[in-house]
Order: sequence, then structure tokens, then C-alpha cells
Amino acid sequence: MSWPSPPLPAPASLRLRGPSVGRPPLGLARFSDDGVDLAVALVSAHDVDDVVRQLPPCESLPGGALVIVLPELGEVGGGLAGLARWLRPKGHAPRPIRASALLARGYERIGGGVDPKTGQDLVWASAPLSSRPSPAP
Repeated sequence: MSWPSPPLPAPASLRLRGPSVGRPPLGLARFSDDGVDLAVALVSAHDVDDVVRQLPPCESLPGGALVIVLPELGEVGGGLAGLARWLRPKGHAPRPIRASALLARGYERIGGGVDPKTGQDLVWASAPLSSRPSPAP
């Protein structure tokens, strides 16, 4: 028996955190400069702790904010190091490592699925609603 995949999120926009990556997921034309929801491009994904260090603390985001951890490792640096990274195949962060890192960071409603528009194996979660800053009196 297999469980159905959760529905893919449908953000209106995504800010990019981390190094540059290819096109945005979920049919978005580009990454935005503002907004609440976030796409995280990783530099490396050796293990869960490595990915945890690259994720923003859930308390730093508004409650309910969507965070999508992209599968491809982003490009950093320039010069010969950047050229070498461009010539070799891109690395990928396994879905279980990305999902476990979101859980370890305190995110909720963790899901994963393949974006039919880009073929990207996405992992997403939400910042807890309790992390929402209290309104000023």
C-alpha cells in the first residue's frame, strides 16, 4: 500500500535564500525580492546537521510561512572554483535529509513531492503558527 502524496504548495511568490539556482519551482517565473514564503538553495548536504545549519530558524519567520528546500545544490564562488563547479554534475540533496533537517529545525506540516512543471523533488514545511510575533499593544 502506498500513501498519496500531499498536495504541492502554491505560493504566489518565493524569495531565494542561498546561492543561485536554476528556475524557480511550482510554475513561478522568477524569485521575488520580498514576500513571506522562502525557497532555500543549499550549498552542501553531507548530512542532516549540515542542512540544519543552512536553514533559517523557524522563529525568524512569520507563523505559517512556507519554506521549500530545493534539491539541487546551488553554485557559489567564482573564478576557477566556480568554473570547476559548473563543469561537474550538480549535486543533489536527498529528500530524507532535507525533510529531517526541517523537522530538526522545528518546522511543521512537512511534505515532499515532485513538481510536474520542473521535475524537481521538493521538500517543504511551514513555520509554526506559534512563532508569529505578538502584535504590539
